[in-house]
Amino acid sequence: LITNGIDLEQACPHYTSPPSFASASAGRRAPSPKRRGGIELAIVGRLEEQKGHDILFRALTDLHDLPWELHIFGEGALRALLENLARELGINERVHWHGVVPDMSGALANIDCVVAPSRFEGMSLAVMEAMAAGRLVVASEAAGAGLIEQEKNGFIVPTEDVSALTKTLKYAIQERHKLAGIGERAREYALEHFGIERHILQLVKLYGEIRKNFPSS
Repeated sequence: LITNGIDLEQACPHYTSPPSFASASAGRRAPSPKRRGGIELAIVGRLEEQKGHDILFRALTDLHDLPWELHIFGEGALRALLENLARELGINERVHWHGVVPDMSGALANIDCVVAPSRFEGMSLAVMEAMAAGRLVVASEAAGAGLIEQEKNGFIVPTEDVSALTKTLKYAIQERHKLAGIGERAREYALEHFGIERHILQLVKLYGEIRKNFPSS
């Protein structure tokens, strides 16, 4: 199995990639969300049913007494419906819509926790990039499987389980100062496993093996 790779030079602070894989977009930074105190949460992805924004909204409704702000990065067909849902649930004043940004590294620098409540995923690039940035990640099983080791480099909750997500986010908010090490371990894991260089070298090796097994006539 050859997993996806990401541009670690763009996603991970202080990372320097080999010259042959230098990123053309290095140095660009997305607008950073203004910190308002408490914990800064983010969800990154298209505004579609798959990504589970509504699941996160409902999980946050039971955390009104805790200090959090939610930053939404992405656009999609459900924006108007999600804006209405946020108003109905009474969380709209804490939800901040940033739309699509050219790269996420600058924005994630001001985020404490990335939430990925997807209903289904292949291999989540958003989770990989958040881990590379050293952020605490709370993901559904659909988004975090194969990437996150529970309570070692992030948290996984059952897919579409609102109450489990609420419970985990409550813990993350209340104990955020104790969980910084999880984000650092996520970053270390990403550096070892997620680099696009590793991905390309695995592809080259695979194609080389195929060529040996099926020589041209």
